[in-house]
This record gives sequence, C-alpha cells and structure tokens, in this order.
Amino acid sequence: MRRQLDADLEGFDTFWKLWRGHCRKTDGRGKARPAYQQMLQLGADPQDIIDGARWYLRNMSDRDAPYIPLASTWLRSERWADDCELERAYQARLQERQSQSNVVSMSASRPTKKTRFLEYWERMKAENA
Repeated sequence: MRRQLDADLEGFDTFWKLWRGHCRKTDGRGKARPAYQQMLQLGADPQDIIDGARWYLRNMSDRDAPYIPLASTWLRSERWADDCELERAYQARLQERQSQSNVVSMSASRPTKKTRFLEYWERMKAENA
C-alpha cells in the first residue's frame, strides 16, 4: 500500500530516500507525504524539491544534524526553493571540472634498456656468486 501511495507522487520516493538517512526518529513518511503533495499542488517542480534536499543535506553541519527539521516542516517552509539553484550550480561546476580535467598521469614509464646501476648490480652479483 505504501509503495502505491509513494508511486502516485512523482519524485517522493527519491526525496524520501535522501531525507531518510538524515531524519530524526520522530520524523515520518506519513507527515512528509501530505506536505510534499501540497507543494506539488501549489506548483512546485518535484526536481526542485529533490535538488533542494540534496543541497540542504550535503551542506548541513554535523553540529546541526540533531536539530534537522521534520521533512514536512522543511517542505512547507519552501526551503527547497532557496537551495535547488545552488545544487544545480554545484552539479554544473562538477561537470565542468570533469570535462576540463588537467590531471596528468604521474606513473613513470619503465626504461627500455638497463640502467647503469642495474648493469653494475648484475655484474657484482655474478662476480660474488
């Protein structure tokens, strides 16, 4: 039954999977679902809510973690609207860094011929054997 309710709300499953890892034990899906649905009815884009949650949860300090708001409170206060553009800008910067990578491989290539030291070492081993 729960799966069906969540499937009816576009993006709620994704939002809840993000939020669940950080929520307080007094928080619940039962209160978050109506708040999420209310935001969708008011014209919110599900992707805005998901991106806002990603940004909020990623940037929450460890000190503030015990005081995380309930999902329903966070949704109804429209905090996602403030953070969704920040998340998109962050993702764009990550993509840009990956596409313009200036990292050079530091692995040394093996010499094609024996070095002087290796020749000397082999000669010394042969003489002592």
